Amino acid sequence: MISMDQYKDGETLLMECRKLSDDQLIEELTSLASLEREKTVEALARLVTARDRGLVKERGHPSLYMFCLRELRYCEGTAWSRAKAAHACGRFHKLLDVIRSGELKVSAVALISDHLTFENHRH
Repeated sequence: MISMDQYKDGETLLMECRKLSDDQLIEELTSLASLEREKTVEALARLVTARDRGLVKERGHPSLYMFCLRELRYCEGTAWSRAKAAHACGRFHKLLDVIRSGELKVSAVALISDHLTFENHRH
């Protein structure tokens, strides 16, 4: 699989991607999407842990959202969805598996997070 680590700049990376066959391109995209979900779940678990340890406040951020925005340099929308999803995943650990599988997206978990209860979160 072609990665940015192998190339010094985006232009070289794009040139190498253009050399892939259609089948190779789709195969690599599918693999990268799966890897992206896995890394997102790993990041969410670490956000929960940083929050639970008090590191967010210790580092001068009033909220997990602001930590994501300022320290992790997410855009506002991504910071909001990661913070909301992390709070939900901290309460309902099974959500991490659901996000990893692709069954629910981080943005969907963020949107439903305020409505989740111990009774309904498994459905």
